[in-house]
Amino acid sequence: MRRRITSALARTLAWARHTLVPFSCACGEPGLHMCDECASALSSGAIRVESVCEEVCEARPSADGREIEALPMFPVVTLAEYEGRAKSLVLDYKNGGHFALARYFGPLLADALAEFAERCAHRHILVAVPSRSEAVRRRGEDHMRLLAEHVSAHARVRLAPALRLSGPSQHSQTKRERAGGRGRVIGPRRSDEWEGLRGVSAVILDDVVTTGTTLKKTSDALAGLGVHTCAALTLASARVPRTHVPSLLV
Repeated sequence: MRRRITSALARTLAWARHTLVPFSCACGEPGLHMCDECASALSSGAIRVESVCEEVCEARPSADGREIEALPMFPVVTLAEYEGRAKSLVLDYKNGGHFALARYFGPLLADALAEFAERCAHRHILVAVPSRSEAVRRRGEDHMRLLAEHVSAHARVRLAPALRLSGPSQHSQTKRERAGGRGRVIGPRRSDEWEGLRGVSAVILDDVVTTGTTLKKTSDALAGLGVHTCAALTLASARVPRTHVPSLLV
C-alpha cells in the first residue's frame, strides 16, 4: 500500500510540474518542451555505435580462420553522443520528470527505426529495456515504456510485452559492478504474454548505451523467449566512433 501511495504521489508531482507549472526546455528556454537548438542535437542523423559497445560484440574466427575478430551481434544505432544538449534532454526526461518529451523523441526514434525495417525481414516488435521498480516509483513513470509507446505509435511497430529487471539497486553497487550489470537479471514480467511471439525479430530500445551490457542482457532474455534481436536503438551513446558509420543497415 505504501509503495502504491508513493508511486501515485510521484506521478502527481511529475504531472503537476509540467502541467500546472510553466514548463521550459532542458536548456532553460521558457514555454517550450524542446527548443529548436536542442532538437537539432538529436536530429543530425542516426549513428552506428556497435563498434564501441564491447558487450554486444563476440569473438569469431576471421574469414581465413587465422585470427579471432570481435564482431557485433547486432547493429546499435543512436541519435547523438551523450553530451551537451542531448545529455541535458535525456536527463530532463529521465530524472527531471519532463515526460512530455516522449512526444518529441518518439518521431525522431521512429525515423531511425524505419531504417531497420528491411534488416528485420520477418515480423518485428519493439522491446523497451526494463526499469527497476523502485526507479519507476521514484520517477512517477516508467520512462522507457512511455518512450516505447510513442515510438511504436509513430513507427507503426508492435510494442512487445513488458520485461522485468531484478537484482541489487545501482546505488548499492560499485562503479565496476554497475558497468558490468552484475547481479541484474532481465526476464519477462509475465511469460504467457510472450506466447505466440517465438520466431519474431526485435528492436531493443534504450535511452543511453555505454558498453552495451543492458542491451546484451535484454537480447539474452529475448533469446530465451525465442525472439531474435535484429538491432538496438538509443537516444544517446556515451561513446561514438571517431568517424561514425552511416546508419544505413545492410
